[in-house]
Amino acid sequence: MAQAAKIEISPTEAPTAASAADSPAIAVLFRNGKDTPRGAWFPADEIEAVLAGAAEMGMHAVKASTAEIISLVQRLPKGRIFDSGKLFTPLIQGKVYDELMMHVPEHGITAKPRLVMSAASSGTGDADAEGPGASVPEGTRPTDWSQITVGSLVLAEEARMEGWFESIVLEVRPKDVFILKFRDYPDDPIITRHISRLALMMQVETAKTA
Repeated sequence: MAQAAKIEISPTEAPTAASAADSPAIAVLFRNGKDTPRGAWFPADEIEAVLAGAAEMGMHAVKASTAEIISLVQRLPKGRIFDSGKLFTPLIQGKVYDELMMHVPEHGITAKPRLVMSAASSGTGDADAEGPGASVPEGTRPTDWSQITVGSLVLAEEARMEGWFESIVLEVRPKDVFILKFRDYPDDPIITRHISRLALMMQVETAKTA
């Protein structure tokens, strides 16, 4: 199981026992294409469980580490962790989601899964990584689901019933979750997709020539 990142809280910042359960320490965010985003905050004593759940579900996580982030996180509902480890995250306002996502690059944290790098993208074997690379070259076109690695070119669904587009895999996460970017639309945001919302290029090309 991937080891969750830890947040260090200094003694002067540590909440009292009475207020800990009501003090947001971390928030998770998720959006599928153009769907209404989801999000929630969780207290400090649930951080490790939240990171594990966020990694499994392909969610972003951000620390409530500045006054600006805390003010935004307080506009989210409080989340809940199911017995299965999955996270309950209600629908949230798009504006709050967009503003919090601006803080993810600097204050975001995540469980760190083991990544399998393709030869085209790294020239090496297994490697640990902090997150998606800024630039990952298009590499292999896998012919089997087990061959999908960082740099692979696949088709990803933009939003349900709204088309499929060539996408490059930036990060491989547990439970068949992938972080990708649309190859021909570099200015579009990075997306998170389960394998059920991907298609293999070779399968599509074979069907066209059959």
